[in-house]
Amino acid sequence: MYGYKLSYTLDRLTLEQVIMLYDYGIEFEELKAAILINKLSELLVGKKTKPKPKDNTGDDKPDKAEFYRRYGKNIKRIKEKG
Repeated sequence: MYGYKLSYTLDRLTLEQVIMLYDYGIEFEELKAAILINKLSELLVGKKTKPKPKDNTGDDKPDKAEFYRRYGKNIKRIKEKG
């Protein structure tokens, strides 16, 4: 399920991190199984399901004024030598 050896996981991660990794792994495997079952049923029945339309209710452009209002103090600018 993971790219890590069990010994690496147990030696370097806390118990909470191991549990989180396990939960994410189980969630991923369940999602992968649902997709596989969906594709197999499409192949057996021969009927494709319609993809869900994307939600384009919002504007794709970022709100620069809101960004600078929230994070303006944290932006560090580098002065170029002229």
